[in-house]
Amino acid sequence: MKKVTILFFYCLAVVSYSCLEEPLEPQLSNNKCSIYKSNINNTPIIDGMEYGHYKYNEYRFHHYVATSEFGIMPTEYRQFAGSSRDRNRIIKLNELKSKWGFNYIAACIGVSSNISAIVNAGYPISSNYLATGFATGGILDRNTILNAGNGLSSSTYFWGYYIDEPYSHTGIPYLTQADFKNFRDFVKSTRPNSLFGFGETNIYTANRYTHNPYFWYSGYYTNYHQTSVDFVMCTRYNGYYNEDDQRDLWSELSNSYSAKFNRTWISANLDNNEFDDLLGHAMNKGAAPWLYQMEDATDLTDNVISIYCDKAWKAGFLDRYDEKLEVWMVCKLNHKHNPNYLEECAWQKEKEIYLGIVKK
Repeated sequence: MKKVTILFFYCLAVVSYSCLEEPLEPQLSNNKCSIYKSNINNTPIIDGMEYGHYKYNEYRFHHYVATSEFGIMPTEYRQFAGSSRDRNRIIKLNELKSKWGFNYIAACIGVSSNISAIVNAGYPISSNYLATGFATGGILDRNTILNAGNGLSSSTYFWGYYIDEPYSHTGIPYLTQADFKNFRDFVKSTRPNSLFGFGETNIYTANRYTHNPYFWYSGYYTNYHQTSVDFVMCTRYNGYYNEDDQRDLWSELSNSYSAKFNRTWISANLDNNEFDDLLGHAMNKGAAPWLYQMEDATDLTDNVISIYCDKAWKAGFLDRYDEKLEVWMVCKLNHKHNPNYLEECAWQKEKEIYLGIVKK
């Protein structure tokens, strides 16, 4: 009799243990476990499992970490958070790196309070901050490059300086080849440790500044002010025939500029149905993806950013880290006539045990 009793409890312990990884709604009809038929009023523990309970592991997203260059030009809500002194805006700015994994930022040089907030969010000026906002209305502001009025030392330099669409920018005069080269030379002479780059819509508008000769419409022309740059980005979010796919433009720029086409823009509001394809193509081309988020209408809810980062994680640009929890469920009887018959249990979450942060 003693051996039979020992064997019974051994079998019960094995059966109970086998239920530890049951799904949230256990299927009881075919393969019932003894745990469900135990007396819930006495809750002894066998092998760590209480009668009338089951547990499972749950993983909840916590944050991403970039595996390589992973940039963003954020909305004004985040970008100008410092001067607003709005705590909620500061939090949203900080989350760009701490939660979503963006390790590089493109932002206006602006005023000192905005710069300080961006630096405090995890973007050192000389290594992770791409400066914009000094080429407006067709006017190139050299004083901004020298940090006039922004509270920084005149010797402080940004990681890079970027001009957006010197030829194609809608509504403003395009930059002449001479103006573009002279400004580039000024930046590189005063900021020799910084990168200088620009973005254009296709190889033709880009090549008119960097190539000699350059092709324009039906013929080749001499470029008397050929300019050397450190990088070129694509600023168009559809193809030549307005199809929702600019990968052909990326391939052309990659063929034309080789290693200098090493980063490119992806639009939060115009490319959100193409994140998979674009991020995969960027990985294949060795181009760092930069999210142009300036016009993201879902910024406050993080809807587009969460989708984009999920796709970037799957493409290999991010590592994902989750909170690991041990969740315990308890059986609450929904009838009283037969407490030993628990197939009709109403399962409720009883407790969660935090087990730490794990890489997914």
